[in-house]
Amino acid sequence: MGEGKEEDELLSTYTTTQGEGWDEVALKVYGSELYSGVLMQANPSHLETFIFSAGEVLEVPDLPEEEDDTTPEWRKLSDGGAAYE
Repeated sequence: MGEGKEEDELLSTYTTTQGEGWDEVALKVYGSELYSGVLMQANPSHLETFIFSAGEVLEVPDLPEEEDDTTPEWRKLSDGGAAYE
């Protein structure tokens, strides 16, 4: 597939350009540098690379499902918070 995302197709690989780092790739494919660890876990053969050469092909997995961390703990109780009554 190469660089960038196609409209209705999930990105499964990414081809680097000269001088990119993990954070830049994560920003391009996921929209945030915070997911660079996801990319690193999916590409263990590149872990010693800090700055990529042009043409390196990286696997880009789907992001794991995340819980809504903004929900207070008392709201997460299955009984609707009855434990606090």
